[in-house]
Amino acid sequence: MRTPLSYVNAPFALVDETETRLGAAVVKHVLSRARGFCECCGSPAPFRWGDGEPYLEIHCVSGTEGFDIGEGTEGHFGEIGTLDLTETGPVAALCPTCHRRVHHSLEAAALDARLREDMRAVDTALQNGDLKVVTAAVIPDGEGRVLVTQRAYGPHKGLWEFPGGKIRNDHEMLEKCIARELKEELALDVIKAKPFTMIDHDYGSFFLRMYVFVCKVEGQIDLRDHSGARWVGPREFSELDLAPADQKVASKLASLMDQETALWV
Repeated sequence: MRTPLSYVNAPFALVDETETRLGAAVVKHVLSRARGFCECCGSPAPFRWGDGEPYLEIHCVSGTEGFDIGEGTEGHFGEIGTLDLTETGPVAALCPTCHRRVHHSLEAAALDARLREDMRAVDTALQNGDLKVVTAAVIPDGEGRVLVTQRAYGPHKGLWEFPGGKIRNDHEMLEKCIARELKEELALDVIKAKPFTMIDHDYGSFFLRMYVFVCKVEGQIDLRDHSGARWVGPREFSELDLAPADQKVASKLASLMDQETALWV
């Protein structure tokens, strides 16, 4: 399914037969919420449409098929509109592989149960105004290390993280956000940003959705918003007091780096 940027009404012919009752507002909301990343595995969409928009498929979590919530409701990233999505049950944007897994694999029931809880948590946070959407950068140095920075203030003061920050508004593009944040916080210019993963984490007082990019940068690091910076290898992550959401990013990174998988193709 295409993102809201490329259609006004959902192209229902491209939705699975059991899901054709989904209203256009729900499709628009879910794809906008995902922003081109699979809401199951966190990976970026595997390919793009001819117009450049990321390809993701809409999945009705078990028990939601057959509901019609209408096509006249406004529903987009950061605003659910007049209808509560929990009335029809959760809906997720998935990559083709995860969509097949959740329907046909041996682990389908477990995946569906996990998606049910995860998507309800995200939409509840949206409705309550507790969702924080941020970007983060994985910056390799070409020697098997990546950059981490230390928070200088706030409730997570002293914790280490992958640099980045909050999107300014619902319409700021993720790539522009990470480029702006690295310039503002570290005086670094982003030459290229490659989608890496999406991480969700419930901090209790707020729910974080973090979109992570592998970034090529140029310039000299100037710590304008952090108390420290370090270049670390995969085996050093465990030595750092990482923020909880960043621990999930580090886990994915360590697995790739241990296998000497290139972060850039």
